[in-house]
Amino acid sequence: MCRAPDTPARRTRSQTSKARTAARVADEFGGTWGTAAIIVFSHAVTYGLYLALEGDTSPLPQSGEGLGAYADRVAAGLAGAAPTLAGLQLYGGFVLGTALLSAYCPGIPVRGRPLPSLGGQSLDYVCNGVAVWWATLAVLAAGQVTGVLPLAVWTGEHFGSILTWSVIFGDGIAVGLYAYCVFTNTAEGATGRPIYDVFMGVSLNPRIGRLDLKMWSELRVPWILLFVLTASCAAREAERFGRVSAPLAFMVLAHGLYANACAKGDHCVPTTWDIFHEKWGWMLIFWNFCGVPFTYCVSARWLLLYPDRAGGGAPLAHSTAYTVFCFALLLAAYYVFDTANAQKNEFRLRRAGSKIERKAFPQLPWGVLKKPKFLTTRNGGELLVDGWYGYARKPHYTADIVQALCWGLICGFSEFLPYWYVCFFTPMIIHRAVRDDTRCSAKYGDDWRVYTAMVPYVFVPGVV
Repeated sequence: MCRAPDTPARRTRSQTSKARTAARVADEFGGTWGTAAIIVFSHAVTYGLYLALEGDTSPLPQSGEGLGAYADRVAAGLAGAAPTLAGLQLYGGFVLGTALLSAYCPGIPVRGRPLPSLGGQSLDYVCNGVAVWWATLAVLAAGQVTGVLPLAVWTGEHFGSILTWSVIFGDGIAVGLYAYCVFTNTAEGATGRPIYDVFMGVSLNPRIGRLDLKMWSELRVPWILLFVLTASCAAREAERFGRVSAPLAFMVLAHGLYANACAKGDHCVPTTWDIFHEKWGWMLIFWNFCGVPFTYCVSARWLLLYPDRAGGGAPLAHSTAYTVFCFALLLAAYYVFDTANAQKNEFRLRRAGSKIERKAFPQLPWGVLKKPKFLTTRNGGELLVDGWYGYARKPHYTADIVQALCWGLICGFSEFLPYWYVCFFTPMIIHRAVRDDTRCSAKYGDDWRVYTAMVPYVFVPGVV
């Protein structure tokens, strides 16, 4: 595995790691026990949702059910999730294909933020998300038109196997990278507690040749695969009924917009917290390879199975008024999500002297602030207090939560399962906002208090 360029700081990595360990801040996510619980919970949720949908059985013990009967029922429900060669070919082929496209497609060169682990040096990134996205769509379209690889195959008989291979890849890569870093004495910030270190990661910017593993895994694998799975659900519904229902078309639009946003805005990502601070550990790896695509597609999977679950034999249909309301709410939330992220990231890039004119579709009004207002801090930082960020500190999080809610609303109110995502995502993003606030308070000191007085609300102006 190739890593970031060699520097004196990198050559003394083991000493740096020991120093960081000695002076580390309080553990995150509850330390060893907390991270172990999250790992167990993540696997339980992944297969619990599969049992509830494809397995058509509850993942929870039933009243009066003995342990043996419960184990037999769960085993029967998971029978379709055994790893197979066909599942490996599909999932492994997707992972390899996106890796090759990410490594070799043309893109925009962007320089990341200075990294303490590299002695203040920055890494260069090729932001080719648009090319990767459209190349993948072209391959999917070719497979569908020629019949060589129909979209429906992804959520057909091989879905359970594909899911299990995603679990294997997620766990295997995280553990394998940890072992590699430990044995090569290149672990960054290791605490000496394997479970916690595997979870948080011990490698900040791992690369294999031209491929930046963290950028690839965060922007290419999860969101494109999520779209593929949702489009596959629509394709299977079309095969069965000769049309795609409005709710499934809604989900294709929702996940297509999200994947496209990650592609067209990837030039803003190298300067974000995820890239320059969060190490590439199990938390990021498992959820990008497995958790995001296979649990966030629950609404689409539920809609696909609805005709049989409801017993009516027809796709879910709502009134025209309710359907229009769901589409309007989604598009409004997406507009805030897209433009808020653009305002924040373009402000950061342009203040650093990097102006990138990218005309990827769609270019929405108010995405770039011409003369943004900002607070200059004593340590040289600049905090945006204009645009959406003049109303709230995390408007993009609010828009993300509303989009997540829309994914449930389009499924109606007959079952809880379609609301899994918003119920999971909301506390997770609130926790992230708390982490951000704690970090920024420590970084900016009194200036952060001035900033929060200027923009007192976090998510919704006048509310919270």
